[in-house]
Amino acid sequence: MGEVNKYGLSRYIPAGVASQVRRECGFGCVVCGKSVVDYEHIDPEFADAHSHEPGRIALLCGGCHDNVTRRIWSKEKIRQARANPFCKKKGFSWGGLDTGLDVPGISFGNNFATNIGPIFQIDDTVLFGTLPPEEPGAPFRLTARFFDEESRPTMQIVDNEWKLNVGATWDFKHVGPRIKIHGANSKDRLELLIAGQGHIVIERMNFTFNGVTLMADRENFLFRSDTLGMRVFTDCSFHHHPFVLHTT
Repeated sequence: MGEVNKYGLSRYIPAGVASQVRRECGFGCVVCGKSVVDYEHIDPEFADAHSHEPGRIALLCGGCHDNVTRRIWSKEKIRQARANPFCKKKGFSWGGLDTGLDVPGISFGNNFATNIGPIFQIDDTVLFGTLPPEEPGAPFRLTARFFDEESRPTMQIVDNEWKLNVGATWDFKHVGPRIKIHGANSKDRLELLIAGQGHIVIERMNFTFNGVTLMADRENFLFRSDTLGMRVFTDCSFHHHPFVLHTT
């Protein structure tokens, strides 16, 4: 499926429509309540839609969306769930993002960040960051962006919305307290551990952009590039200021 359908409708949903869908769906998957989601056109499907109508679009997590795509679940099941969303019945099932009500602190190597907003940034591009909930009681918002060797986007999670470029192959899963995001290129990955109230540990991370690679695990955090060389960071604190690298 391309970026526009046969009627010229863009795959990207206008901000106002997307915001209405998120509120009506309770900011989570309408079936299970998980927080990292995609937008699913219920009726008509995106291929046959002339416009983005909020009442005909639902939020689905990756697993539930896959069940619809493979026709394990019917559109009628999603329509019924949209009318009575999980999060509005039972409260938020934060899934892999359950860290409490505040934006979490982030551990990477022996370093710690308590930023609200960008955490890792190269030039003007935010690669990883967090934001407060859109409404009280909603999940905090996660952003992670991955690029190929030519700095073209391949996958993005922006404010908990999963955005996969056409032709890109990625896997997102969370089991228990762990979130794992892996690309077809084995180097592209982000693995997070929800370590408790207000705390996330980056267990593995590899971002590449503009010739710079950022890498982290439980013990190390470093960057390397042909022009900037390599540097390892230990026992650093980033409070309300992101880690920013400028390549020019």
